[in-house]
Amino acid sequence: MSRLFGSAAVAIAIVLGLTACNSGYHPSERVANANVIGTWTAPANGKSSPAMEFLADKTFQGTGLPSGLFCGDFFTEPDSASPVTVEGDWSIGEDRSNNLYFVELTTDDGCVDRLYSEELANEFHLFIWIGDPDEDNTVTFSKAD
Repeated sequence: MSRLFGSAAVAIAIVLGLTACNSGYHPSERVANANVIGTWTAPANGKSSPAMEFLADKTFQGTGLPSGLFCGDFFTEPDSASPVTVEGDWSIGEDRSNNLYFVELTTDDGCVDRLYSEELANEFHLFIWIGDPDEDNTVTFSKAD
């Protein structure tokens, strides 16, 4: 009996630990081609007014993006004083085991990164974590059209 109780306690601890790691994340299964196509914007930050344009041909262009936002160094804050433009291809992805839904971006220079989907107050957003996801520091894009 104590062995069963011990196993149950370990299982509960694991579930609670995993839940705590993603407590600020509200995944959205609405990430689909039709919902992604269009222009997305993020709040202006310094000289940067970030925007992402997703086209039906599965290409994208990001303008006014803080340098290092995509494929940047995990420990370095993106630089909004030096906005950049990135282009490439996009696709829809999911990791059901971790309840993650995302738009995968492959830039023309071969960098691969993800914008995760999120549902807050019945609004669909795309965001990228900056640094450690447990710190809940993100750049969030909302659909403009």
